[in-house]
Amino acid sequence: MPVAKMQPVAALVRAIRNIAAYNTGVALSYVAEPASFAGLTVAQRRTIHNLACSLFLVAPKDRETVTVDTLRGLAAEAEREGRNPKVVWVHQAYSPLTQPGQAKRPNLMVQFGAAVKAGMIAPATSYQDAVAAALTAKQIEQQPRKGGFILAVAADAAEQRANKPKRSSTKLVDPAALSEMF
Repeated sequence: MPVAKMQPVAALVRAIRNIAAYNTGVALSYVAEPASFAGLTVAQRRTIHNLACSLFLVAPKDRETVTVDTLRGLAAEAEREGRNPKVVWVHQAYSPLTQPGQAKRPNLMVQFGAAVKAGMIAPATSYQDAVAAALTAKQIEQQPRKGGFILAVAADAAEQRANKPKRSSTKLVDPAALSEMF
């Protein structure tokens, strides 16, 4: 049976969305059941914790002090407000997050290159040419980051910006500290 071939830009968009959905799932799994992540390295757990914090709009300076219980509260708040937080930005050179007990998935450049090599993308295009074409067509957005660039599907990034709640402050207040103040 012949393999259906995708255009390079469509394949790139699909790969970005698949990695973003996977990383969203990992972050939500961490919030729901952090004990299952105990077998990962400290660096892996920190990365997943930081992603879960960014998913629920915790300011970077507060991520060290935020607990999983706080993240659960923010998840419940997002659900009450009808928001569906999701990851939309993906680093081109870093592998997606690791789920406990599962093999690490390849990063965006490796996934795209493997699909070209397997003949799933026609015409065969280099990763860099596919990114340039997608940027020109305004189908993806790109931002510089450590080690390369992060990319997002333009429609997903626009939706994320539109659905971002307006907050006067992202500073998290500890309820115990409030009770001591009054």
